Amino acid sequence: MSTEMTQVVNVNVAPGDPLTPAEAKQYERLKAQFSKWYEDRFAAGAAIKEIRDGNLYREEYPTFEDFCEQEYGITRRRAYQLIEAVEVRQSVEMCTSGSHLTNERQARALKEVPESEREEVLKRAAETGAVTAKSITEAAKEHAATNGTAKQEKPAKEEKPPARLDRTGYEIPEKILADWDRATETAKRNMSALSDIRVELKHAIDEQDVVYAEVSNTSVADLTNAYTTFKLVLPYAVCTTCGGHGRARCSLCKRRGFLSDFAYRMYVPAEVKKIREKATARRK
Repeated sequence: MSTEMTQVVNVNVAPGDPLTPAEAKQYERLKAQFSKWYEDRFAAGAAIKEIRDGNLYREEYPTFEDFCEQEYGITRRRAYQLIEAVEVRQSVEMCTSGSHLTNERQARALKEVPESEREEVLKRAAETGAVTAKSITEAAKEHAATNGTAKQEKPAKEEKPPARLDRTGYEIPEKILADWDRATETAKRNMSALSDIRVELKHAIDEQDVVYAEVSNTSVADLTNAYTTFKLVLPYAVCTTCGGHGRARCSLCKRRGFLSDFAYRMYVPAEVKKIREKATARRK
């Protein structure tokens, strides 16, 4: 079983606790290293992993997610993809075939392979020519078939699928699931694209790339605003007024049946949130 995503966080500090001089210096160095992620995804993954594990963002941001989004305009999910990639590479660094792993896409493919079998899978992929994400995936399938470790198809169970819950733990009504999923997919897809463009553009401006000579930080700000706009599309909670059932006339959710994180935090009264908390607590 893979050991990726093991999070060893410094639990001896709390949000807002001051950084030591050594931590502050380390934090600035790692932020600079991560800002060049477009050049080296592995170096970026190592940097942001160190920032997360040391809670080095704590003076400026309450959560790791806030740090990722406000500092670099990337989602927490994207940050964890970079961390996963560097953890995969670290797992094969001492292997003779580890040198074949040179980019993030390869690492994502190799992540699906148990750690003890990765060296063999990389060797097999190299035998077919250039090592790519596709050749790693194919090599993994061949390796599993040869060694009898291919996943067996389990017979379908006649079970009711588990309830889909929003970010507060409240069940999402069936009638709004299609819109919920469409909004989620649309928002995340566009947020990811905007994040990549923003980081690339900011890097070019910081490095004074002559190709971008007519581009200013105003463009970076515009991309940040666009990213924030799509966060308003992203569903967070079932509407506390209509519950997703009478959404056609609901002014709070604007007929969506669900609220963004911003709307839930800003427009839902504290007493209503407490009622929601009690309702979700009963499900646990």
